Amino acid sequence: MKLNKKSSRIVSLLTLLSATTLSSASVYTHQLGPNTGVSASSSSTAFLGAAFATDRNKIWPSTCLRGTSIVDSPGNTSQIISLNSEYNHQKLEENIDISVNGKANLFDLMKLGSEQSFKRAVSETETSYTLLLTYRYDAPVVRYQLADIGSRLTEFGQKALANGADSFYRLCGDSFISQFERGGRLFVGIKLDFANKSIKEVFKSSTNFKFADLASVKAALNGTRNKFSSLVNIYLTAYQIGGDQLALGNILGVVSGDNIKACYSSTSSNYQCGTIIDSLSKYVRNDGPLLKSWQRHPAVTGIITTHYRDVIEGNPQYTSELTKNIINSRSLLYKAFKDQQKLMSRIETVLSTSYSPLLQARWNKLEDDYLAAKSVVTSNIEALEYAMSVCYSALDSCNSSRINTLANLGNVRLPVDPYSLIDVGKISVGKGGGEQYCRAPELSIIVGVGARVKNDNIKSIKIGYRKLLNDGSLGSVQYKQCGSGSEKFVEAPAGHVLTGFEFRVRRDDVAAINVLSKKWDRSKRKLTGKIVSTRSGSGSELSLDLSTDQVNNTFYNTDHVVLTGLSLRASSDDASGITGTVGWIY
Repeated sequence: MKLNKKSSRIVSLLTLLSATTLSSASVYTHQLGPNTGVSASSSSTAFLGAAFATDRNKIWPSTCLRGTSIVDSPGNTSQIISLNSEYNHQKLEENIDISVNGKANLFDLMKLGSEQSFKRAVSETETSYTLLLTYRYDAPVVRYQLADIGSRLTEFGQKALANGADSFYRLCGDSFISQFERGGRLFVGIKLDFANKSIKEVFKSSTNFKFADLASVKAALNGTRNKFSSLVNIYLTAYQIGGDQLALGNILGVVSGDNIKACYSSTSSNYQCGTIIDSLSKYVRNDGPLLKSWQRHPAVTGIITTHYRDVIEGNPQYTSELTKNIINSRSLLYKAFKDQQKLMSRIETVLSTSYSPLLQARWNKLEDDYLAAKSVVTSNIEALEYAMSVCYSALDSCNSSRINTLANLGNVRLPVDPYSLIDVGKISVGKGGGEQYCRAPELSIIVGVGARVKNDNIKSIKIGYRKLLNDGSLGSVQYKQCGSGSEKFVEAPAGHVLTGFEFRVRRDDVAAINVLSKKWDRSKRKLTGKIVSTRSGSGSELSLDLSTDQVNNTFYNTDHVVLTGLSLRASSDDASGITGTVGWIY
């Protein structure tokens, strides 16, 4: 066999045949408090000219071809910034993992722990939305240039070839590493976790996700905090490949790991997200420390291999051992792996989130269930990782390993999230209420209203209310008197809760009350059916209707908004004002 000189220019970083770290990356997550830490990602080791087995995606610790390394023109660099979150999510896997010949390897995608932690941290759940920002630097590539004179085979390669083609392919693989792609990557994930999925949909329908720069991202976060203050937790996490990763940790003041803390919590007034975004802006600017550190210490971001058949003349054709069954098994295992990672993301979010005291008590009852689910998911992930390793190391056993593993995965059923009722704001019509206010106890919904007028003032309000129980059902009707007496009292039909209120005053009396209501369906976790009107007396002078009136300048989904408190006003022998406290039931 003779070596073909046409395939000369192919990879390198140093003039070496020595080991080079493929990637260096760290996950950083903002945490309230002084602790700071860094966790390096799993990394593989490879070197230019190394033997490579394509079917197994394996680097052999041997070199069968002689060569030297050359670096592309130092001016061949580029920097790309993308604030297109949807696009960045689509491209995350191919950008965060080291590619081989431009493609991500499924086994590598599964086994790198810190990368998986970051992916879970930025993955969306039913109740969360994640903005993903990416920064990319491409440095000059390094190629392995084969020798032009004499034998290109190393002594090891010559001995392997002397024993025949099978020996050569067994010891030298079917390819060799011919190029390293280098550069840096920074991924910034901003995760907004809402009280429930309906609030998330309100957010998505009312937010502009086109960002010009980090300043516009900062403004959007601040607006979200103001609008959904008691209904959202905001997490900021980042993952950097290449450069000085400790610098990112120092700037963010962060720790890594599974216990992610919020830069804004719905249970705290401490808002740190804006300060962190400001620090990031300085870090990623064109002449900032990030680019300079990438230029000094680029990471290997991709590997290019070349088949021996392209550089050896007259060699027997190498026949791949991959079959459709093996390719299909790898794909099915990876799909199952991603499903388990999605479950883990939901579990970790729940276990790390703080809620209001009453709702937290409900979540605490589910903590053991979530911890048990996490244990099962962890075991499933480990089993899938092992099965995938079999599909890359023992190809003949791949199909049976896949079948057995998928058949024996532990069944995971997450507990039903606790039913909740959360105040979202107040709504006023007319002059607004103020003379008398009556509020149902926490986790309770108004089902009936009465009132009394004297001397042109609201002297009392009486409400009927039902408490939202742990299982989603409504407790028995209870009554609360705010002030003394009531001239009229109207209660919604059984199973209904108030979504609106109308009244009329005449001759210093409450002449008419009309309550608007919808039926609560605990199995669907929402209000259902048409709005029902229940009245005493005729006519109305003032109306508050959650299906047509805005709360905090927002129209909320009428399948979930209810009245939890009322304040009324009368003047000049008329109903002149209503203020309602609005709750979100889920």
